[in-house]
Amino acid sequence: MTMKTLLPAILLLLLTGCSSINIYIVRHAEKQTGNNPHLTAAGQQRALALCDTMRSKSIGFIFSTDSNRTQETARPTANFLHLAVTRYSFDTLPRFVTRLKKIWSDNVLVVTHSTTITDILRAFNVTPVQVNDNDFDNLFIIHRQKTVNSITTTLIRTTYGAPSPPP
Repeated sequence: MTMKTLLPAILLLLLTGCSSINIYIVRHAEKQTGNNPHLTAAGQQRALALCDTMRSKSIGFIFSTDSNRTQETARPTANFLHLAVTRYSFDTLPRFVTRLKKIWSDNVLVVTHSTTITDILRAFNVTPVQVNDNDFDNLFIIHRQKTVNSITTTLIRTTYGAPSPPP
């Protein structure tokens, strides 16, 4: 094999052996009070801001719990991207995380609750963070890079939409 034919073969091997995805995790937007509350007007605006943020992120899957507030937060993004929102429940969180770890084809959006964010981050072996009751603008990105020999996971913490009110 000549160097001219060997180099493209090595490059192809490297590219097919490497992949990466991002798992975007947000808490539901601002909610009303009561049992299984809906979003407030500010929460509806935040859901639209989430859609604006996610529109160019190559999202292939959207997951949410069954609550009104998480479904309503995910809906504008799902509608814009023509994707279904797949529901998961708290009692299946370990299975859900296992499913997330197997996805290597598309980026993922997870709309969940403040207490679940910590559990998901811990399951990916990244430093968990505490999300306060009035934090709605956090956007956590678990970046997973898969190479031939390893998987590297890093956490990026940013925000989206209007800033949350101070504690």
